[in-house]
Amino acid sequence: MVGPSVIALGTVLTALSGLWFISLCGRGVRSGRVRLPGPGGDLRLRALRDVLTRRTVSVEGVERCRVHLRVKGRHLHVRTRVWIHPHTAPATVQAPLSAVLTEARESLLPYSVTGGTRISTLGHRRSRTR
Repeated sequence: MVGPSVIALGTVLTALSGLWFISLCGRGVRSGRVRLPGPGGDLRLRALRDVLTRRTVSVEGVERCRVHLRVKGRHLHVRTRVWIHPHTAPATVQAPLSAVLTEARESLLPYSVTGGTRISTLGHRRSRTR
């Protein structure tokens, strides 16, 4: 037979684990915000993604890009997929793209920002005749 103290302990542990789970759901990507120090220091992830996309597309030789953000605790991971013009060498856009990530890293302190960039070349468009 189970005593009342065991039932009370089980109830308390269940309630604490439920509160812990709810606090996990409110963080990171689900909340859609990055909390920065200072009053009103919330940054929407969609706004951050849009700014990083505009900065990346402004690099000479870049045709288009797609940015994905993942937040886990105080760590932000940026994955960027970049398509460059057919006659642009990947080495010429690598340094400016690295500068965009460095700028994001400095702007988002105290978060640690890491990232990766995948560079693809757009193919030559063939002329179509009918």
